[in-house]
Amino acid sequence: MLLKKRFGALGSRKLPKKERFQRCTDVASDIIVEIICKEPIRSVCIEDMQTSPRGNANEINWLHALVMDRLDGCLGDFPIFPSPTQVKKFAVGRGGSARDPVGKQEVMDCVLKLWGERFDDDNIADAYVLARIGMALRGANDWTLSEAQEAVLKQLIGAK
Repeated sequence: MLLKKRFGALGSRKLPKKERFQRCTDVASDIIVEIICKEPIRSVCIEDMQTSPRGNANEINWLHALVMDRLDGCLGDFPIFPSPTQVKKFAVGRGGSARDPVGKQEVMDCVLKLWGERFDDDNIADAYVLARIGMALRGANDWTLSEAQEAVLKQLIGAK
């Protein structure tokens, strides 16, 4: 709701592109600061985005980068930005490859098997895995870590 109220006027094509971009930046920054000030945040785990090989930046990539930048400046050691491959490896036990990709359904099936949570949307399943990564990084995991999960955590800790 907060996003809808704040971003409602941004969709107007009447504004020049540069002005829309600046307004979007200002509103997104305000929302991030407001959220951080209202809620005690212990850790943030955001899936890192894969950029286009041609280097094309679109509004989603830009918004993702803005959120990452603002959070990184406010939270010290956190946030953590696992790659999509690390998210898959944490859930499935392998990150996948061109020859042996990890499918969306496979991640959802592993989330159900490991943690007993059923999701119909792969994005929500990924968000759940990100929450589990955050828990494990804080030592708040209530399950025994697999070798693959420990490897992902070591990579993430080493990246900071």
